Amino acid sequence: MSDFRDQFEDALKSLPEKKLSWWADRRVRKMLKQRSKELQSGYSWGFYFQKLVAVPVALVLLVVSVGSFGFYSPSVVQGDFLYPVKT
Repeated sequence: MSDFRDQFEDALKSLPEKKLSWWADRRVRKMLKQRSKELQSGYSWGFYFQKLVAVPVALVLLVVSVGSFGFYSPSVVQGDFLYPVKT
């Protein structure tokens, strides 16, 4: 683990000093440190959160879109599957 950290620090030191603006340099270094922590610890919480939230959000969008189609569409008539939504 310390070998990885030493290699990472060496890579940071080998970055060009004046090629980037100070703000861009700060952002790049911050991103590299964050990515190295994620690589060491496996998946980040953001990865699991995205997977956890994606399914309910997709289901809500599906229900809302089908419901609004059934309610507002003039082609939904008595006897159709979505007719209870319209009434």
